[in-house]
Amino acid sequence: MVWPACSAQRNPHGKLVQTWQAKLKDSSRQPRETSRMLQIMKWILGIAFVLILASLGSAMVFLIRDAGKTSNVVRALSVRIGLSVALFLFLLLANQLGWIQSTGIPVQ
Repeated sequence: MVWPACSAQRNPHGKLVQTWQAKLKDSSRQPRETSRMLQIMKWILGIAFVLILASLGSAMVFLIRDAGKTSNVVRALSVRIGLSVALFLFLLLANQLGWIQSTGIPVQ
């Protein structure tokens, strides 16, 4: 498919508008596999955040209930740290494999 060299035209009022070919080219439709992978990534990230918050909440409950006499608080906070590090490494791996794309502010 060949795209026109000029992808924008002026309407009768002088406003610059895109042609339908440019809109089709610029549309962010992704292949079915990519959108499926994004849905899976959203679920994985959501579950990871819920687990991290649950571990933090259980540490708070253990701190209030046990008053720091047992090692349950340390264990719960260690699980939270482990989950956070695992999530960070998973995000780095997903970026390297192309499962997700970074959309940060460009460096000038």
